[in-house]
Amino acid sequence: MTGLAREAGVSRKHLAESFRAELGMTPKRLARLVRFERLLAALRAGPDAPGDWTLAALAHGYYDQAHFTREFRAFTGLTPGELRRRLRPDLGGVVEPEP
Repeated sequence: MTGLAREAGVSRKHLAESFRAELGMTPKRLARLVRFERLLAALRAGPDAPGDWTLAALAHGYYDQAHFTREFRAFTGLTPGELRRRLRPDLGGVVEPEP
């Protein structure tokens, strides 16, 4: 974020405040969401993708599987395996569990 603030000619604090005002989140939160969206795109890429969650985590910028699983649960309320089991066969969405 320091580099972006420098390029914009503003302080890190001002940049963070601008992000919050315009996007409703900090630059770090936006980066987390972008990384997570890329992971979901990979998940939707094929019926077996990603087969190995550890490799998927590393490929998408998570430093280990625990970090990946915490982020995944924070955004979805599920573990990666739980979400994978709920994906519809056409990979177009998520099936809610039956009560």
